[in-house]
Amino acid sequence: EQGLTFCFLPPYSPELNKIERLWRHCKQYWLTPTDYVCDRTLAERVAYVLKHVGTEYTIIFG
Repeated sequence: EQGLTFCFLPPYSPELNKIERLWRHCKQYWLTPTDYVCDRTLAERVAYVLKHVGTEYTIIFG
């Protein structure tokens, strides 16, 4: 009666979850092997990339 429609996703559907698509793009294109040297470098690089998504880094969710 409030005009809400529930759309249930399959138990595992990464193609429907935007964060999964963003993370896959990040790992595939924006992170380099040197970013994985240690936890600190990886955390710093991921934080940098996420802060700059939409400006320096772009992805189109279709």
